[in-house]
Amino acid sequence: MLSSVVVSVALVLSTRRFAAKWTGKDDQVRTAVDALVGKTAVVTKEIQGNERGLVKVGGEEWSAKSEDGRTIPQGVQVEILRVDGVHLVVKAPE
Repeated sequence: MLSSVVVSVALVLSTRRFAAKWTGKDDQVRTAVDALVGKTAVVTKEIQGNERGLVKVGGEEWSAKSEDGRTIPQGVQVEILRVDGVHLVVKAPE
């Protein structure tokens, strides 16, 4: 009985790895914060130079700063470049 359990577990694990390679899906799952990168947000409180402002994305407000220190006025759509701690680093359109 023990040998059948061991064989079953080994087959399940090896099949899972094969299926992941075959379907092209990896085991890494992006968390909610990581999934924000690349999305568009709207500035709700002006981002002034190196000071932080607020942006709204997915119904939530986040503290944000400009990538290059430019002032970004309220209402402008920005791209989220990365997450820096609890702040988003954003880029305004050219």
